[in-house]
Amino acid sequence: MGYILPQFLYSFKEYLKSLEKIEKLEIEILGLPHERVIKGRKNIRKFLEDSRKNTIEYIEDIKNKIEVLKEFDKVLNSMIEDYYYKRKLRQPIHAYTENLKAQIRCVAKEMELKV
Repeated sequence: MGYILPQFLYSFKEYLKSLEKIEKLEIEILGLPHERVIKGRKNIRKFLEDSRKNTIEYIEDIKNKIEVLKEFDKVLNSMIEDYYYKRKLRQPIHAYTENLKAQIRCVAKEMELKV
């Protein structure tokens, strides 16, 4: 299935709560943005589990980069390299960058970190 890019922009805590709520539903078809449809409860359950796992890892990576690199632009550039280029994301770079800026700010705010 490939890497599932987390899509939180305001609150990663609320994003994870939303995933948990969706996981409790008996869904047969899940429509996602950008032309993706997942069919079958087993496939949807796997997608949601992977999505939650990727989100937690992504948040931890942002947190660790903030603590080590300390500067917003260094964190941003490191994340772009590690995720956009190494994982060969299909999202346009400018869209990924703008979303990532919001995600870095979100993690810093909710974890009370300075960046």
